[in-house]
This record gives sequence, C-alpha cells and structure tokens, in this order.
Amino acid sequence: RISYGIAKTGRVRIQVFNILGEHVSTLLDQTQSIGEYTIEFNANRLASGTYIIRLESQGLVKTITTQLIK
Repeated sequence: RISYGIAKTGRVRIQVFNILGEHVSTLLDQTQSIGEYTIEFNANRLASGTYIIRLESQGLVKTITTQLIK
C-alpha cells in the first residue's frame, strides 16, 4: 500500500519504474481533490528487485525506492 496526501486539487500520477529506469506500471493518473489517499500496489507480476515509485502532482515530484522480495 502507498499512502500520500494532496494539498491542492489537481492531476496526480503515480508510476513505478525498475532500477534501470524502465516504466513498469502506472498506478494512478487522474484528478484528485485535497485529502489523504491510499492506493494498492499489486506486484504479483513483477520479479524481486528494487523499484522506484514516482508521485507527481502540481509540478512537485516525490520518489520512493522500495525492495520487492518474493
């Protein structure tokens, strides 16, 4: 699960990339209102490894590095 907060209504995009920078999945790409949210990240089809989760909203970008161990 990925939890995040939006301070200003606008378009939100959450994407997943592998350690090589290749796009793996788009978890969310829509307009959201101010508030706190949680999104499920189903990694069943991904191999074990390091992944980068990128959240973009209102010109701001936040990245999180995570390890997937199966």
